[in-house]
Amino acid sequence: MDTELILREAIETRKIVKIRYHGGSQPGTLREIAPILVKGSKVQARCYASDAVKTFIIEKVEIVDFSDKGDYWQKDRIPITKYENLTQLLNEHQEFLSEFGWNIESCLAGDQQSIKLHRRFKNGKPMKGFDVSVSYEKYAYDLIVDWESDAEELEATPQITGERKRPWSVSAKNDTVRSYSSLDKAAPLFIEWAEKYAPTLK
Repeated sequence: MDTELILREAIETRKIVKIRYHGGSQPGTLREIAPILVKGSKVQARCYASDAVKTFIIEKVEIVDFSDKGDYWQKDRIPITKYENLTQLLNEHQEFLSEFGWNIESCLAGDQQSIKLHRRFKNGKPMKGFDVSVSYEKYAYDLIVDWESDAEELEATPQITGERKRPWSVSAKNDTVRSYSSLDKAAPLFIEWAEKYAPTLK
């Protein structure tokens, strides 16, 4: 079985793969990785030596061991990595998102933050509506209407009702919005949907 097939199988079965990577700052180093995404000539994986998500060139990856022994990478239960904010998430995945053909729109500060992925028109300009997004909204709001107002048209004023227990959400045009308590839990689905609905795959 060739290297790419093994990496793809590891993604499906959520297994740990021991590799020797003939690249980077320490060529030939043994590593244990949990593959997340194969895109072209590269694989994105969690590297257990550094506890971070890294990108490896597949032709420089030598498979040392691929077995059922050891721990499994529980995609839905263990965070891929510890994301402190959306800036870190975008920095780590921007190259992959761009390769998928997305126009990336981001708001990375304040109580309402987001990364939104837009398709492009044939002329290269981004479409207005986004296809996939991950967002943070710190507070929950209720709309308050002043029924005693003399104004001809009543206006609803947003009023904060408290902090959200699940402030992170991931949405896509063809899927139900999912809410999460942390960015670590939201990030894997955002990346999964970014690939699933990528313009380059249509």
